[in-house]
Amino acid sequence: MNMNKLKLALTLIVLCLSLPTMASAYSVSNQTATLVAPNTILYTMTYTFGFLNREMHMPIAANRGGDNPDFFAVTYELMDGEQTLTIGESNAIILSSDSDVTITDGKYHLPKGRNAEFTFVGLLTLEESELAALETTALQITDISLPIFNEESESVFSVPADELPEYRTPTIDPQGTPTISVYLGK
Repeated sequence: MNMNKLKLALTLIVLCLSLPTMASAYSVSNQTATLVAPNTILYTMTYTFGFLNREMHMPIAANRGGDNPDFFAVTYELMDGEQTLTIGESNAIILSSDSDVTITDGKYHLPKGRNAEFTFVGLLTLEESELAALETTALQITDISLPIFNEESESVFSVPADELPEYRTPTIDPQGTPTISVYLGK
């Protein structure tokens, strides 16, 4: 009987020691799409990243359509249903005010063993003729690839393709009525 308890204890110890090398934590939440002017849509998406045994860098910049593959950025597309939009002017940035995050070489740096929240903020501005032809729109993140590293090695972590559909804002009718929420504090 004691031998079984010893085997179980050793198995649990080995499992606990190996988990930090394999585990990562990331999730997405709070996706919004808001018509803030008759021709301007604001998209936001908050996601959390962190690794137990690796430091990481998160891009500050966002790149529509991966136009510049040499540029370190989160890549996104604007969608009309399942069709990629090529119209409109769009800019985006990733923000974080997490106390564990610092900025190094134009990237967010997060130490190992910490999780941090990042918020993707994007704007789409449409011409009147483009707006008339558009029924709905949403923003879809198509790639988040992060350098992760520790004392021994460096590698790149990418959100798996089958999980990227979670990184999509709600659909919005760009011909609706603009709404703006204002928080004035206490």
